[in-house]
Parts: sequence; C-alpha cells; structure tokens
Amino acid sequence: MQFKDIIGQDEVKNNLRNMYETHRIPHAMMFVGREGTGALPLAVAYAQYINCTGDKSGGDSCGKCPSCIKYQKIAHPDLHMIYPNVNRDTSTDSLTYISEWREALTTNPYLTIAEWTNLMDGTKRASIRDNDATLVHQKLRMKPLEAQYQILIVWYPETMNDAFANKILKILEEPPTDTMFMLVAEKVSLLLPTIVSRTQIINVPPIVPDDMVAHLKQKYGVAPDEAMRVARIANGNAKKASYMVEDAEELNKNLDFFVRMMRMCYARRVHEMAPLCDETMKMSSDELNGKLSYALHMIRESFVMNLNHQELNYMSVGEEQFSQKFCRFVHIDNAIKISDVINKAIAKIEQNGNHRIVMMDLLLNVAMYLHKPRS
Repeated sequence: MQFKDIIGQDEVKNNLRNMYETHRIPHAMMFVGREGTGALPLAVAYAQYINCTGDKSGGDSCGKCPSCIKYQKIAHPDLHMIYPNVNRDTSTDSLTYISEWREALTTNPYLTIAEWTNLMDGTKRASIRDNDATLVHQKLRMKPLEAQYQILIVWYPETMNDAFANKILKILEEPPTDTMFMLVAEKVSLLLPTIVSRTQIINVPPIVPDDMVAHLKQKYGVAPDEAMRVARIANGNAKKASYMVEDAEELNKNLDFFVRMMRMCYARRVHEMAPLCDETMKMSSDELNGKLSYALHMIRESFVMNLNHQELNYMSVGEEQFSQKFCRFVHIDNAIKISDVINKAIAKIEQNGNHRIVMMDLLLNVAMYLHKPRS
C-alpha cells in the first residue's frame, strides 16, 4: 500500500515523511481517525515507506522493490498485524484469520470493523485476547529478518482484553531494538491512559470535500454535481461515499430499519417491537451498532430539518423524503433525550449486552419521547 493509494490526507502524509527524513520516527505511534478517514491504510503505507529499499525520492515507497511487493500482499516477514478476531477454539489468534485478513485489507483498505466481523462470524463479537499477546511475544523476541525495522500494527486496540493490554504496555515501556509500533484506533478514550501516553498521536481528520470529489470522479466517473452531493453527505468518510455510489442497497437497508423503528415507536405498536428485537439477535454487535449510529445520524438530520436549516443537512434523496414528514416529531424538547437513549444502547451493546433486551428498552423509551409535546 502506498501513500498515493490513500484519498487526500496530504498534511498527515507530509508530517509522516518529515519524521522519516529528519530521523525522528517515534518507536510507538497511534493513528487516530474515525471510520472512513484512512487511518489503517495510512499506517500500512507508512510501514511500507519506512522499510522500502527502492527509490523514495518522490515522497512515496517505490512499490517495486522486494520489500514493497511483500508489503502490498501483507506478507512481509517483518510486518506483524494484530486485529480483532472471533474465537473459534482455545488456540484462536490473529494468525488464524491471516488469509482472510490479507484478502480483506488488500481489496478493501478502508475496511470497517463491522465488515471484518461479518467475514469471520457475523453473530459473534471480535476482540483481541490472550493468545494474541502470546503471538506478539513470539514475533517480537526475534530480530528483523529482512527489513531495517520489524513493525507491529494493532488495529482497533479498543477491543483488547486486559491480558493483551498489559502485554502491550510492558513492551511499549521496554521496546525491543529495531521495532516500531503502530496502533490504529477510533476511540482513544476506551484505551488505558498509560498506553496512550507512551505513543505519539497521529490525528487523521475527515477527508476534505475537494479530495473526496476528485476521488469519486476518478474512480467511479461520477458527474461533478453528483460527486459534490455525495462528498457533502459523506462528511469526510470515504467508506460512506463508496457505499452511496457502489451499494445504495445497503444504505437503503439502514434507512428501512430506521423507518421501521420510528413508525412502530410513534404508533406505539408494541406487538411489532418484539419481532424487530428478535431480528437483532442475528446481527453482530458491530452490525447492530452501525444501524444505531445511523439512527443517531437521522435523528440529528431530522432535528436540523425541523429548524429549517437545510443547508446544514447531510441526507440522501430517500432520507430527505422520509425526514420531511418525520422531522416535526423531533424537536428541542426530545431530540437530545432520544439521542441519549440511542447512545446508551450503543454503549450497552459494546459491553456485550443482550441485543433483544437492549433494543426493547430503546424502542419503549423512543416511543415515549416521540410523544413528548413541544413546549
């Protein structure tokens, strides 16, 4: 993976190059960016750039040397990657899924945690556990085999258990020679402060509209006006932009789920809530939270539409059509309360709460707040 393959983020790329050129690369970095910004591909591209043995005068790895070729296949012996995985048996670790991981990352650099979980087992929660700590110890006790540095990339460290967290903390405190660490996170607040304090934070911001528009026009041949609309709605998220162009059906599924929720809540059709809650038992925690995060987005957009500030709305045509009728029920006296209920449900799902129970509680509360009169 090369810098040129990553959408925008020129300032971040320049900062990373400057670290390398001035010999100020920290032994531990944490790339922090929300979904779709490119934090993971940036970490992989930087690792490839650091260990590239070819011509880097153009500000990028050469893409042709033996090291680059192996990196592009995620198969370099000095590149170690740890990522959330679903427990198959007592020996399961990241290597158990290495074939699936290589294919997923090389074909989909902006891979989301929900997509990755569904590739393994969509009904179980993925995490980084004790066996991965053992794997890290086995890999890092050896010196680099081919490259100048061996590099460990940990994706979604928010999912690691205490055993792995303690192992990483100890290694960060006493790092092996010729070893670099790159953690790729979305929510730093979920990590141990002692781990965060031992890394240099690399903030990866949302992709700017101009870069997103250029990407949509080049990759998909989207017309300029449509590209600008998609970029605006995506709000810096390349994954969302690609969904809008490639997979409108998936976005429609999220909208349909939200519409069903709101209609049964407003009509107080409790008898329909139970089947919907049962449906969520078949979803992974990440898939369900993706739908709930989408619901948060729609509550926000409906509230803004109700305030008659449509220039601040970020919705597709289908979303606008529903919100034009629904927005009058989302107002200053209930918008925050509904959002709080959804946020609490997301937190409970992240803590492995029972989907059926969490969703029923959510629906009953939303039904109550939707009927709260406007003062």
